Amino acid sequence: MPLKERLIGDPAAEIRVQTFLKGEPITTLAKGRVYVVVFWPIWCDPCKAAIPHFTALQDRYPEVSIIGVAVDWTDLGKIVAFVRDHGDAIGYRNAADLPSSPDERLGAMNRTWCQAAYNIAIPTAFIFDREGRTAWVGHPWKCDGPLAAVVEGRWDLAAAREKQEAVLQRDKVREL
Repeated sequence: MPLKERLIGDPAAEIRVQTFLKGEPITTLAKGRVYVVVFWPIWCDPCKAAIPHFTALQDRYPEVSIIGVAVDWTDLGKIVAFVRDHGDAIGYRNAADLPSSPDERLGAMNRTWCQAAYNIAIPTAFIFDREGRTAWVGHPWKCDGPLAAVVEGRWDLAAAREKQEAVLQRDKVREL
């Protein structure tokens, strides 16, 4: 069964992680709050390098909920140890999205968020506006400007969607 496409301007998919490893669990995106959800595996060096960046963003924007979602791994114990060993260096929520069976490679959030947004690169960050709509999707190192614009209420959602649609058409992403 094909996934429901989720693009800029669309509401967030359901949060369906196996468990929260750090911070208060979030099960839905509340209206009136900005969220950043970052998908990363523990073996990814650029993902590890982004940890201080997201900790700094969480400090800079305490009104924003940042959630790291560990993906592409099947051993919860190793993820728990990684998060525990990094302690306060990870200054934002973290959760694990593991496959529900040994036959699957991806967890539910990886499928219904990343794959549904045609973004399979890691790390990947999503920014959600105060209405719970996807405002931006991309590499975490490029999220500072969009995040500031979303927080300040000056993000042009329609223009971002138009730009995304143009890329999808130009690169024939849907056909592939």
